[in-house]
Amino acid sequence: VDPEFYDGEPADEDAVVRSLAKCSVANIVGTRAVGLAVEHGLIDEENVLEFEGTRHAQLLWM
Repeated sequence: VDPEFYDGEPADEDAVVRSLAKCSVANIVGTRAVGLAVEHGLIDEENVLEFEGTRHAQLLWM
């Protein structure tokens, strides 16, 4: 994962969940972020991919 693309400002878990619930599309990368999305029912575990040891999920609200 290229930090220049994916790195950003730190956010607490509540802020992340609120943002994911309001967004239209999200690329969620990393064990902690994907786990949080799964824990809150935003992503189903069976839709999580692992690529070169990094967990990844895409979220699309229609």
